[in-house]
Formats: sequence, structure tokens, C-alpha cells
Amino acid sequence: MRPVTSPASRGARPNVARVGSPGRRNIGDYTHAELVALARWIKRDTLLRTQADLISELAAELGFKRLGRRIVEALTAAAKAVGDGPTA
Repeated sequence: MRPVTSPASRGARPNVARVGSPGRRNIGDYTHAELVALARWIKRDTLLRTQADLISELAAELGFKRLGRRIVEALTAAAKAVGDGPTA
């Protein structure tokens, strides 16, 4: 079982609104830069995680309940952009 860290250990969360907020109805409403910033924030806790784990955490942070093809593609691109190592 993976250790759980609090989001506070990651520092301030990037200002990326959750799905359902005004102007945020689907994955197309997010820029690649916003998704990358959120992925970097998640990785700041320095826990080792697979790309699938990072994608799941991104989806949860954004409030997506189901992962369709477009969501998975966008979150995968963001996860790949931050790489495998921890991000400071």
C-alpha cells in the first residue's frame, strides 16, 4: 500500500478549476499548460507513482468521475510532459 501524503505537503495547488466550475465542462476546457502544472504539483510530494497512478490523481483533482478517451489522452500527455522523476 502506498503512503498517503496530504496536499499540503505539495505546497499551494495551482489555480486550475475543477470540472463543473464555470467554463469547465470537459477536458477540452483545460490547456495543456494547466494540466502539466497540476501534474507537477501532484509530483511535488516525491512519492513514486506509475503513470497510471498520476493520471488517476489528475482525474480526481479535476473532478472527473469517468475517464473517456479524450480525458485519458490529455492527462497522459501531461503526465509524459513532467517525466518519471519527482518534480520540485
